[in-house]
Amino acid sequence: MTDEHEIERLVQLRMERQRILDHDQPPFLWAVIDEYAVTRSFGSADAKAEQLQRLIDTERLEHVSVQILPMTTDPHPGLSGSFVILDYEDDPSLVYREVRPESLYIEGQKEVEERRRVFQHLSATALGPNESIAYLRRLAEQTE
Repeated sequence: MTDEHEIERLVQLRMERQRILDHDQPPFLWAVIDEYAVTRSFGSADAKAEQLQRLIDTERLEHVSVQILPMTTDPHPGLSGSFVILDYEDDPSLVYREVRPESLYIEGQKEVEERRRVFQHLSATALGPNESIAYLRRLAEQTE
């Protein structure tokens, strides 16, 4: 079981990753988020409203695209777990997965391309960015 210190450390790490999006030369972020992740009950109503607002606020960022994958979507290859494709200018791409109790980096062109195909499928199936932000706004209103 994870102790409180470890939970706090992970929260701080994630908050620092979010701040990267506000830098002068931020990376491009394209996220496809399962609807269940934003509708699931977690924390207080205030915490949920704050997290939803953070996603809604990404609309103003040209380098961020958020899409919601509806729960009504048929079974898809993304059900095997979340992942991040890290593309670099001067280095080979990697796939990052958080696999408890540790993180996993996957190298290799074949593995990266397989995850890229999964992501393309998910982004084509998800609501478009504008529809996703509108959905998040409606959900935030219900949370208030």
